[in-house]
Amino acid sequence: VMINASGVVTFNAAGNYAIRVKLQAGRTGASGTSILLSRVLLAGAQFGSPAVAKLASTDVTVPIESRVVVNAAAGQTFTVEIMRDAAGSNFGGLYPQAATVTSWGVAPSALLVISRLEGV
Repeated sequence: VMINASGVVTFNAAGNYAIRVKLQAGRTGASGTSILLSRVLLAGAQFGSPAVAKLASTDVTVPIESRVVVNAAAGQTFTVEIMRDAAGSNFGGLYPQAATVTSWGVAPSALLVISRLEGV
């Protein structure tokens, strides 16, 4: 697979792939409940169900995770979209989190793992 600067993943070879998407949803202000959704798209079409996080308080971070297995054709694309739903508060997004112990590093705002599945 390859990924371009815009985050579009292109499958170089046809096959079965296990894909894990983990997003760190959070917010830092305002009142009300923020609703953040994510979805995965294969060749521009939604694949599977969307994932959601409802953020009812300020200064909160929660993971949103999606796992899918796709049978991709060579040249097919994979993308992830996020949306802050208009039904909720207009605050929230993806946030990294730095640990107070610097040797632990930073929990990223987003993580993408793609594994090609091979028969045995």
